[in-house]
Amino acid sequence: MRLRWDEIITRLSYRFNFLAIRDDLLAALRHLLQYKDPFALTGAFDVCVDRVATDARFVDVGNEILDRLLADPQRLRGELTTFATAFVIASAYLAEHQILRRQPVFWRRLAAASHASLVTRILGGSNDDEGSLLNWAMRISGKTFYLSVLNDFDVEPRWRPDWINPNFVAADIYGRLSASLQRLGDNAPESWRKKLDDAQSLIKTNVPPMAHMFAAMLQGWRAPSSDLPPADTPVGEMFAEFEQEPTVEKFLQFIQLVYAFGFPSDARASVLKAVAALRSELATTDPDFAQAALDLAAFIAARNRDTELADTVAVVAIERLVMSRGVDRLLQTVSVLLTCAAAIVDRKEALEMLARRLENLVYVAPATFLPDALDTLRILQSINEELAPLLGRAIATARLGLPRLAVS
Repeated sequence: MRLRWDEIITRLSYRFNFLAIRDDLLAALRHLLQYKDPFALTGAFDVCVDRVATDARFVDVGNEILDRLLADPQRLRGELTTFATAFVIASAYLAEHQILRRQPVFWRRLAAASHASLVTRILGGSNDDEGSLLNWAMRISGKTFYLSVLNDFDVEPRWRPDWINPNFVAADIYGRLSASLQRLGDNAPESWRKKLDDAQSLIKTNVPPMAHMFAAMLQGWRAPSSDLPPADTPVGEMFAEFEQEPTVEKFLQFIQLVYAFGFPSDARASVLKAVAALRSELATTDPDFAQAALDLAAFIAARNRDTELADTVAVVAIERLVMSRGVDRLLQTVSVLLTCAAAIVDRKEALEMLARRLENLVYVAPATFLPDALDTLRILQSINEELAPLLGRAIATARLGLPRLAVS
């Protein structure tokens, strides 16, 4: 069937318009190269991945983006230091704001990330290898930021606040780029593969090997944990060995797998035994190992809504604080209690339980911890209006203990 002239003209016009849109898109992606915004460039690379099959020009743009992101790891970490600084300050502000703190967790994190990207575009990267810019932000807003993220674990329990470290965020950037490239399979341009392979060891430094697979700051929502792997796989053998020997050391071997994929509920009995073993060995267990085990067990309890495990972990955390007199672990203990509270489905019940645990914590804590405890409780009041009235007894207990500090 022959086409009429008006149909031919319409199709040609559509074709020309489509090509013009591609040209505009290429120009827009190249325009992004002048911005000091790693996350925007990562998104631009994802656009190139979607378009490269239909237009080979996107290969060159993708190469330019990868060079801008990966060729200078020090520059990337400098830009991410600025990003992390702005994100910490913005997150703390939003968490304490009387109106904005009522917004959904995802909204607040997206707003903080958008603000941080704009700040990074304007200021560029930090040239200080010691990260003093981020240290400054942590001094003025770090505790509020840290507690606010843990306070949101009831809704988004998969992203931890200590992952705001620029090294972790750089690994996140690398993970996003790798995931985009994997969508192309064998059709991925070889130049893209080489650039990612060459940069892997430089970008993923001072982080766990699987850090690029951890949840990102905007991916903290609840998700089902992985199922038990087949017994004849290396990971399945790890679970079998852990079941036979549920020690703290064996438990900590799962730390990267848990943070990346979660922990199967079917293997919870082994975790309970490992926490019980930790409780009986608190005096002899390395303090860092003990804290890592408590953090990991609390994380599992929160993700899997395992109230029994959460109760056990909370008790051990408080007992550990009492035993470690002279060692300041108050904030670490509070973080475990906040995480454990996310295991309880009923939010009212969870907050009441958390308030009782915080009151017990203040009651048994050494006097030297009480000023820090009082400051921590007031921050919790400022970021959680439902919890605020329940903390009255804990705050009163902390204030009663303050004169003992003056006497000593």
